[in-house]
Amino acid sequence: MAPILLKAATRKMAFSDMAGAKRMYLQGSFEIAAAGNDPKTFARAMAKYLKKGVEGDAGRMQSVYKSAINSKFIEDEKVLDMAVEAAVGSAELADEKGQFEQYYRLANWLFKQDKAERALPYAKLAKEKLPEGGANYARAVNDLISRIEGSR
Repeated sequence: MAPILLKAATRKMAFSDMAGAKRMYLQGSFEIAAAGNDPKTFARAMAKYLKKGVEGDAGRMQSVYKSAINSKFIEDEKVLDMAVEAAVGSAELADEKGQFEQYYRLANWLFKQDKAERALPYAKLAKEKLPEGGANYARAVNDLISRIEGSR
């Protein structure tokens, strides 16, 4: 029933805002797929939404990342790759402190998923983006880098 309602809402919105309607359809399809049970459908909807629906919007990219890492499909390598792509895209659009926080969280999350090799470059990026006077941040990122390097 939800896909039918999504299509109807999209058609009505298209009369006044075609780009907004397209984005709403892509986002809705992604969210419906996230609630479903088919990993291929989720991966396709995520790929389409990332390619055509987020268009340089850091908030939407961060939302896709969070939905993906909390989904039951995150074990799929394609989904993991797209989640990382969304997180990196969001971080690149953030201010310096936001970049630090997002790269740090991504590295920490990857490390907790036993992806130390993938986590290390993002931990190092977080270190590069350390905000001025952030001694606590420096300790945290150095500790993360030590733990990642120690696990390899």
